[in-house]
Amino acid sequence: MIACTILPFQDQHGRLAGQLRAQARATTLPTGNIAASAAAQRTEQLAGNTALTPGVPAIAWQGWTEAYQLAFTPSWEIDLFGRLDAIRDRADLDERAAAFDYFAARMALAADVATGLFQARGLAAQEEDAAETLRIARDLAASAQLGLRRGLVSGADAARLDSDVANAEAEVTRLAAAARIAKRSLLVLSGRPFAATDQLVITPLLPPPPPLGETVPSVLLARRPDVLAAGARLASAARAIDIDRLALFPRVDFQPGATLTRTTGLFGGTSVLWSLAAGIGLPVLDRARLIDQLRVTQALGEQAVITYEQAVQSAFREAENTLTALEERLIAILKVASSESTMMDIQRGVEGDLAPCRATMTAEQLTMLEQQLWRRKLMEHYNLERLSLFYLI
Repeated sequence: MIACTILPFQDQHGRLAGQLRAQARATTLPTGNIAASAAAQRTEQLAGNTALTPGVPAIAWQGWTEAYQLAFTPSWEIDLFGRLDAIRDRADLDERAAAFDYFAARMALAADVATGLFQARGLAAQEEDAAETLRIARDLAASAQLGLRRGLVSGADAARLDSDVANAEAEVTRLAAAARIAKRSLLVLSGRPFAATDQLVITPLLPPPPPLGETVPSVLLARRPDVLAAGARLASAARAIDIDRLALFPRVDFQPGATLTRTTGLFGGTSVLWSLAAGIGLPVLDRARLIDQLRVTQALGEQAVITYEQAVQSAFREAENTLTALEERLIAILKVASSESTMMDIQRGVEGDLAPCRATMTAEQLTMLEQQLWRRKLMEHYNLERLSLFYLI
């Protein structure tokens, strides 16, 4: 289901990022065009045929003259100060940021699909329990009605059981509506918003959660695509500052050229002209504009720094809150699964650790310390590490 949701967007996003990178890097390549021209000219002698040199007959040419020319004039910027390298680096960083954005959207979408699927499975399990509860309530109500007719059950008890049947029917209806809503959400996420909900079969399977890997928030941050994307944008902003700063330096261009010319007529022939040239340009009148542009780019770079810090802080906060909530649920599961003897052993250990502190701590401090000791000893009993970073002991 997750693959069906993600695949329609994968190819388009990858092609767009690759095309933008190729377009940016193409600006650093040599430039130049091949130009071709053809011309035809007709000459008519209307009057006069005077010789330019006495005794030598004048040459009079009448007719068509044709001229063909092919020229190639490339231009290649010599990267003396690293401006072209900075442009290429920025293009690579922009593509990397776009890739991280795609993976962040992909992970968020996969998380939404997984959350919706687990919610739908939980609702399916609750529906089964509610249906069984309704069956039992109906059996009890039928027995109460039978007892009422025979004088064995009071009318109040029979009415209470009928009310339980109505409540159970309402709960079944509520869970069925919630299950349809969950299925519709899954169909929308998977790209089938108009499909019937009956086509999506949800089984009440509740498998155990997968084992946790490295759950330190700093490790989680190193893998988060949104943090990596913000870091790539920060590096791209730094290279943009370098590009605008290097634009104030002289620019050196290598400008070779070649021209092939062919003419017909009285003085027709073929000739080739080639040249090697180099040019240097230094911004003078544009310097004020380039400096202002550099200041704007520097301001955008400072904004990228703030955005990166906000992304890291937000990601750390989300990771810590998620790990804390996961630890709370894990402790609740361990308390339910622990035997009475285990709970008594943990209680004796907690009481032993609290004994030296009762004379120096207030009641509120003792209550908080007792909760923390319970958490620590329960996790240690099952050889589990604490997930949250912020705890007293």
